[in-house]
Amino acid sequence: MMLALGVLNPGVQALGDSWSLKDIFKKSVNHTTSYALLANTISYTSEADFDPNGEMMRSVELAPGESLKYACGIPGNGTNGTFTAIPQDPVRYVLDYKGDADMDVALTRVRPSYSVYRSDATIVVGAFQKIGFDHLLITYDKDSIIAANNPDRFSLNLVCMFQSNGEATEPRYRWLQIKFKNVVSLAYGCGSVMFHMFKNTIPMSASASPEETKLLRFCSINAEPGMVVGIYCDKDEHVYPDNCFVQTQSVRSEKVSRSGLLETDFPYNSLEGRLRLARVRDRLDGYNSGSACFCKDKSNVITASVEVLFNMEQVCDYEKFMHVLLRRRALPHYKCHKELRAGGVVKLVIPKLDQSSEPSKVLRSRGIYPRKITEYTYISGDEATGLKPIKIDEILGRAGLIITKKEDSKNEIYEFKASTNAILVLRTEVANLTYLYEFYDTFKHSLMPVRTIISMGIVPTDPFTYGCGVSSSTIFNHDGVHFENKAVTTNLGTHNETHCTVNGYANSPVGFYCPPNFTLYPEDCFSSAILVSTGRKVAVSDYVPLARVVKSKNIKVLDFSIPSRLKTGVTYSNEKLQCKCQRNDGAVMATITLDLSNPYPRA
Repeated sequence: MMLALGVLNPGVQALGDSWSLKDIFKKSVNHTTSYALLANTISYTSEADFDPNGEMMRSVELAPGESLKYACGIPGNGTNGTFTAIPQDPVRYVLDYKGDADMDVALTRVRPSYSVYRSDATIVVGAFQKIGFDHLLITYDKDSIIAANNPDRFSLNLVCMFQSNGEATEPRYRWLQIKFKNVVSLAYGCGSVMFHMFKNTIPMSASASPEETKLLRFCSINAEPGMVVGIYCDKDEHVYPDNCFVQTQSVRSEKVSRSGLLETDFPYNSLEGRLRLARVRDRLDGYNSGSACFCKDKSNVITASVEVLFNMEQVCDYEKFMHVLLRRRALPHYKCHKELRAGGVVKLVIPKLDQSSEPSKVLRSRGIYPRKITEYTYISGDEATGLKPIKIDEILGRAGLIITKKEDSKNEIYEFKASTNAILVLRTEVANLTYLYEFYDTFKHSLMPVRTIISMGIVPTDPFTYGCGVSSSTIFNHDGVHFENKAVTTNLGTHNETHCTVNGYANSPVGFYCPPNFTLYPEDCFSSAILVSTGRKVAVSDYVPLARVVKSKNIKVLDFSIPSRLKTGVTYSNEKLQCKCQRNDGAVMATITLDLSNPYPRA
């Protein structure tokens, strides 16, 4: 995937600059109409606004063209208490929705706004506070676009905290959730303007030169299953083809056709105007193609393009490399650095070992190392050993990754193929599949060994967790995990049943794997689980309130790790929770038990 630079959202950029009255008034004037005439007001400016019998949580929704004024306290008003706004800088930061979390936990979940949403207009205006007013303006311009990682759940959350003076009382809170209509998915892509609108961009100066921005207007995206892609055009331009990405132009020709690689039921397929979005369908096996969408100006000149590449096969061909070397009599600039991901294929074409002793032969292939390429790879060693071989399973947990070898008359061909549903787990902090291709050359009348590195970076699908599952021995950390595996005989034959027990307070995160063609129970494991003492389905949060479910592609993950300051609030239990994975005939294939007791009891 191409990594580009982007220009900051103007609302974000401005706060990084030094403020002058001229800047402030100029920025404020742009929103005068919304501020003076249209904006409703929600304010918490006196102790009376924090009546214990009042409403602590409030939710509003803005449609395009609507605005809201918000105030937390009045500067210098001499009240008998202190007001605190959270987040303190709502332009740069956003607060996650509270949900069921305790208030002290919820208030810590502040993230950079850039990691949550993007917009082609300023949503939060802090300029009025800069000139002595008491409020923020939350404005949703009529023609603006808001794109978020999770559009259905996106909201801005503002908390006003009041602490009375001279009283040993708990602080009082007012939580405001601001939702927005018509929020779209944050995508990978580019366009002729608003470079910051896409996931694959990072902030850059608004004063970037035309040469720098040209690099940002033409991008290539290596498609992944489920990925959202998009293009954004300037206001005086049009998108081509008009119903891009439903119809696309081939990368290799000017032919426009309907794309068969995009989801037809994606809710944003029918967007009009300057932005187009599409979602890549879940299965891409066997495709080697690409398509493109363009921005064109009034003269029909292309000003930006997005190429979506569905080529999941990558090749390092050392036979061609040797031909180039023989012709040029100089080592060509050639690097075999590839990425191995779910749904992808990497092929290595390696000339066979040449044992010829003919003096006229200037190039002789010595093959690839380690020789057992399907079982071993290299990792960095010390200065004396350089690279040292290691078993692949020691650095990479895998299911659905097949490494094969075949031969033709001249070459050994190795294929690393990861299925769309493959599980790739890094068992070490950094994991590459690394090999050496070695050959001899005698261009300088002496036998000179030459080595080139083959490196495949692993794109993990899931985290490395403590746990178990069906046919998944390499994808979990078994340290501290207690196993009780057994052979079970039914009328359909004998099968192995895996049963593991994990104490998440000692070993976290915890993981459980149930393949797609099996039945997981409860289906929302680890949000729910079976309470072993009663056999009932219960909410995990009722027994482990501080643990959190982590979203992962294949493995169910529950993270027990918490900040040190909250550990004194952990309540251990003698209860146990379970999840199970069953075959279609009802046979249990794997069970995980969560031990909720204190792993470090005092003597």
